Amino acid sequence: TDDFAYQEREQKSEIIFLFASKLIYSKGIIEFIEASEYLATKYHDAQFHVAGLYDSTNPDSISKNELKMMQSNDSIVFRGFIENKKMKNCFYESSVFVLPSYGEGLPKVALEAASTGMPLIVSNARGARDCVIEGKNGFYTKINDANDLKNIMENFILEREKLGAFGKFSSSLVAQKFSLPIITNKFLMLLKG
Repeated sequence: TDDFAYQEREQKSEIIFLFASKLIYSKGIIEFIEASEYLATKYHDAQFHVAGLYDSTNPDSISKNELKMMQSNDSIVFRGFIENKKMKNCFYESSVFVLPSYGEGLPKVALEAASTGMPLIVSNARGARDCVIEGKNGFYTKINDANDLKNIMENFILEREKLGAFGKFSSSLVAQKFSLPIITNKFLMLLKG
């Protein structure tokens, strides 16, 4: 919460959805691209950004051809790999964080985004859903369902006046449940047993 401090976003006319993760299938990158392509044709005041590391050695990685197609896709702004210390600026520039993964532990990147004041769209998977209280700071999307993701993203586009309240709730949720002092105290309690 100190490194990724809350920052209120200005109400802008455009909305920026950010997917930030490894470029692997199980993080839901394909679903994000499909939903973004559809929405980009309908809403010219919405942008769809992808930040992430491409690793051709990972068997779950998207193909080189899919990477090239994404890089040349007019609907997507591909930002490539961003170092952790520069990531918070990426969060501050964006409106909604999207991680439609097929399964998670507790996604640190989603907590960092939430801490800065971003609403979240995450999959309804164990771990990921711990970051969201539906209707307060974000929504769950069905796993491996680009259409459901598209509908949720579209709701944010149509009701963008909710972004500020959702973002504030995101930040306070992280501070109350996941800040370093709280997690440290929980570990100490476990160790004391």
